[in-house]
Amino acid sequence: MAYKPNLANLASQRQVASLDIEYAMSFHGLGNRDAALVALHQYRYERVDMADHLRLESRRWLQVGGHERLDGLPWPTDEALPA
Repeated sequence: MAYKPNLANLASQRQVASLDIEYAMSFHGLGNRDAALVALHQYRYERVDMADHLRLESRRWLQVGGHERLDGLPWPTDEALPA
């Protein structure tokens, strides 16, 4: 279930790519900084319009922290990214 961007969502690409916690907390109503950071990494991993190295960085961060994917699917066994 990779995220497919539309024009309204392209403005958020910079905030997601840079893991802007303040953006996530204000725009998405997340009151906890830790939850906002997890959500940003999950979102960044699933976005097909993100650079592959950022998506893989988020995947590694999430896996090390014991977090699930945004859609709850299992992690791929290889370095394949959602399409």
